[in-house]
Amino acid sequence: MYCPHCGKQQEHDGMYCMFCGKSFTETDLTKREPRDKEKKTSKKHLGLKHPYVILSIIFLIGFSAQLYHLNSNYAEWIDSTIYLMKARSIAFGDDAINWRADRAILMPVLLAFFMRLGATDIVFKLVIILWSSLSILLLYLIGKELFDEKIGLLAAFFYSTYYLAIFYGVRIMINALTVTFWLLGIYFFVRWRNSRKGLYWYLFCVMVPLNFMLYFQSVALGIFIGVFLLLTERKFLLNKQFYFGICIVLICMIPFFVYNQIAFGDTFAFLKKGIETNVF
Repeated sequence: MYCPHCGKQQEHDGMYCMFCGKSFTETDLTKREPRDKEKKTSKKHLGLKHPYVILSIIFLIGFSAQLYHLNSNYAEWIDSTIYLMKARSIAFGDDAINWRADRAILMPVLLAFFMRLGATDIVFKLVIILWSSLSILLLYLIGKELFDEKIGLLAAFFYSTYYLAIFYGVRIMINALTVTFWLLGIYFFVRWRNSRKGLYWYLFCVMVPLNFMLYFQSVALGIFIGVFLLLTERKFLLNKQFYFGICIVLICMIPFFVYNQIAFGDTFAFLKKGIETNVF
């Protein structure tokens, strides 16, 4: 359809114009050409009769490959030990570890939650495997949104057999979780751009600080999306929805800033220590 305000053709079926940012009325939406919807549908579904059956098989391949290596005889990396020690410190008040400000805190917090529930190392690894395997599903969904089902299935298959995904998926480290957090944020952003539903934009804004608190370098996700919006969605930057999202990011970051102030006596201790140790 064409925007009744600026006259430009739309590339999505959202509620707002992707160029001028003005909303469509119900009358505008009913005038949408049926063939536009048919084209979109035919592009997403390229004759695959059972895509979810294929996706389930791909998921089982990736999950089984990681599960197979769960009991492999390998040495734990020092990072795993550090995260577990900090998690124990959070869960039970044991301050035996000297935690540095340039290490993201979300991973130990998640581990501490499961520790309080009585989880053991094997449970931690199973949870990480499940969370890591979620990346397979997310890649399918992102590929389907951006291209079509076949691209989504191919992306999911390649990741399910990727040796680094299997390698990190059975270790108590941030690598596998970071990939899934990134993909979840990207998925919400892509869904927002295709549908223009505010919920997906707000969910994306929640994922940005969570990614950062899991792995500091994940701030790149917010930077990349910010540059993309500046280049392609300038009108949206004037939309109140955009600023509500920024407020969500700042609110989600408050606990992290408070933690830095309490633990290190400086709200920006993570930044100063990160620059000192070349984390940033």
